[in-house]
Amino acid sequence: MKNKSYFDESMDADELEEMMHQMTKMYKELQKAREMHNNVLKDLDTKVVAMENVIQETARKAANDMMVSFRDRTTHEIKVTVEKSLHDSCVELREVSKNAKFVTEIQDKEISFLSKCIIGTAIFFSICGGLLGGLTVHHFIPEVTPELEHKLKEAALIENIWPKLSKKEQDRMMEMVSQKKANTKNSSNK
Repeated sequence: MKNKSYFDESMDADELEEMMHQMTKMYKELQKAREMHNNVLKDLDTKVVAMENVIQETARKAANDMMVSFRDRTTHEIKVTVEKSLHDSCVELREVSKNAKFVTEIQDKEISFLSKCIIGTAIFFSICGGLLGGLTVHHFIPEVTPELEHKLKEAALIENIWPKLSKKEQDRMMEMVSQKKANTKNSSNK
């Protein structure tokens, strides 16, 4: 085919038809490329959301297990710190997810090295957030001394036998605890 302008009047019908055929073919290829791009974008979004859910679920399970084992010593401040750490990790992950989505919109056919770095950064920040939360919780949980361990064992024993006691025995035991607290308070004031 000769190199002619689209507006050249000397083009014959066959040449115009060939040009139209080529343009239609290019348009279809562009549509396929766009569809592939959208599929990659959807796949990446699904993976990022799934990864965020797994990270959140893992962090929630870890926090829940820790609170159960130390429920008598856990304070409201620890819970707020852990939730803030999880929230910050989720916010960072959402930011990384938005950045990853922006990068994939620019690309036509494949995920670039930059996208892989962003996902790696998201994982890195999630791990850092988990470590920060764990260290914060570790900092606020008191050291288990032999005296505290003894008191926890006594509390567990009482918790196991409490439902088996009659109302009268429960009242008597509560009265003994109140007297012991009063005696301890009076001895500490002297």
